[in-house]
Amino acid sequence: MKNQDTNNEQKKLYDATCKQVLSEKSLIAYILQTCLDEFRGYSLRYIVRHCIQGTPDVGTVVVEADNGGSFRIKNQQTEDKTETEGTVFYDIRFTAIVPNNGKLIELIINIEAQNDFNPGYPLLKRAVYYCSRMISSQYGSVFTKSHYEKIQKVYSIWICTNPTQEWSYSITRYKMQEYNLVGASHAPQTDYDLLTPILVCLGQKKYTDCMAC
Repeated sequence: MKNQDTNNEQKKLYDATCKQVLSEKSLIAYILQTCLDEFRGYSLRYIVRHCIQGTPDVGTVVVEADNGGSFRIKNQQTEDKTETEGTVFYDIRFTAIVPNNGKLIELIINIEAQNDFNPGYPLLKRAVYYCSRMISSQYGSVFTKSHYEKIQKVYSIWICTNPTQEWSYSITRYKMQEYNLVGASHAPQTDYDLLTPILVCLGQKKYTDCMAC
C-alpha cells in the first residue's frame, strides 16, 4: 500500500512538472512553429511576443512573468464541463492569434502530456474527442444562436513521452479535407478545416527530418 501511495505521488509530481514545462511560452512557440501551418515562417520570438496571447473577449489566457523570468501561460478555464458528458480537464488550453491574408485569425489550442501511449483505448480518438469538446464549448462564449461563422479552429496536440517503437520520433497530424465525389465545387477551407489532432511522439532520432519537404 505504501509503495502504491509513493507511486501515485510520483505520478502527480511528474504530471505537475510536465504541465509546468509545457506552460513555457518559448517551448509552446517551438511546438506551434513545428506542427501548425499557421505559424510557419514566423520566428519563435514573434510567436512568443505576438501570437500566444489571450483576447479580452474569450479571457482564457493570462500571461504572468515569473520573478522577471520567462513568460508562462497560466492555466485558466482548463475545465470543460457538461451535465451529460461529465468533466474534462485539459493540461494546457489557450488562445493564439496569427496574421492571415491581412487579418488576424484566432485559434484555440490544447496541449496534453501523455505518458501512457496505450491506455486501453486509441489515444487518437481521445484527441478527436477533445477537439470536438473545444468546438462545442465555444457556444455561448465565441458564438451564440446561429452565428456558426464565428467558430474558431481548434488544435489538440498530444506530447507522447513513451510511445511504441513504431511511433517513436514522429509527428502525425490529422485534418479534415474536401473530396469531390461528383462535380467540382469547392468550399473555403476555413469553413471545414476546423479541428486538428496532432500526435508528437518522442524518441531517439532514426531518420532524416522532412518538415521542410
